[in-house]
Amino acid sequence: MLLTDRDYMQNNIFSYHILAKYYDEFQSYSDIESMQNEISESIAQYQQPEIADLGCGTGIFSLALVQQGYKVTALDLSEQMLRVLKAKKAQLPSSFQDNLRIIQADINEYVFPEKQDILLAMTDTLNHLDTEQFVNFFSVAGQNLINDGLLIFDLLKLEYLLGERANQTYFVEFDLPPSDSHYLRNNYGVVDSDELINFDDDIVSDKLFGEQNPAVSMIWENEWLENEQIAISNLTFFERVADSKQYLRFFDQIIEYYHDLENIEQIFCNKFTLKKSIDFPERRLFILQKISDCQ
Repeated sequence: MLLTDRDYMQNNIFSYHILAKYYDEFQSYSDIESMQNEISESIAQYQQPEIADLGCGTGIFSLALVQQGYKVTALDLSEQMLRVLKAKKAQLPSSFQDNLRIIQADINEYVFPEKQDILLAMTDTLNHLDTEQFVNFFSVAGQNLINDGLLIFDLLKLEYLLGERANQTYFVEFDLPPSDSHYLRNNYGVVDSDELINFDDDIVSDKLFGEQNPAVSMIWENEWLENEQIAISNLTFFERVADSKQYLRFFDQIIEYYHDLENIEQIFCNKFTLKKSIDFPERRLFILQKISDCQ
């Protein structure tokens, strides 16, 4: 049965409950490093800029900027993603910790008390917004930026969604230490007994994984809805119980919308000018500048 946009929005609110723990394992760090270099080059013109990382996730970009000496506000709707970021922040020297503020909020609604110099929305953040939300995002971004401030974001390419994600299924293993449900519950806040479907049935025999007994295995099932241009990822995680050959099974779902990269300027043209766009294998990076006196 096809879900409505409202259904997708509700589902996205609860996405990343389990994936948050493994999110960093999915990232293409060669692309990320190149995008970080472009961001650093673009913001070098600003003296002590106020930077906001919207949809910060586990803080890959926030932490890199903080360690370059910048002050960053990291904002995300997912409590689980922010738990991971807070754990990373706690490992930083105190001087860096002081430069990172973390806020749980909706990027499409949150208005900063003071306008920001730089807004980031990286690694598919805006692909989680439907068409209406996507258009609204640029209005909110205009409110949150100083005149001539920069809005930097990326969007997934259609060829990537069609080639790598459309109706493809992947099997992935993570080389991470196993943990029991008590550890998950207390350190990530993502597992409670009422979140598990038929908990007793979710103990999976190690025979499913052969002799390797990986700490974590995942089945990544992708579906592409052509008419709606929506990519759905259904994720099934099998996590080995500590000191055991049994596995616990968890589910997560991620929903992303394709936005037309060739006609995107029609959406922001009265609020921003396009300074630069750069193609990467999976996505395109956009660097926009707010038009003066634009509200």
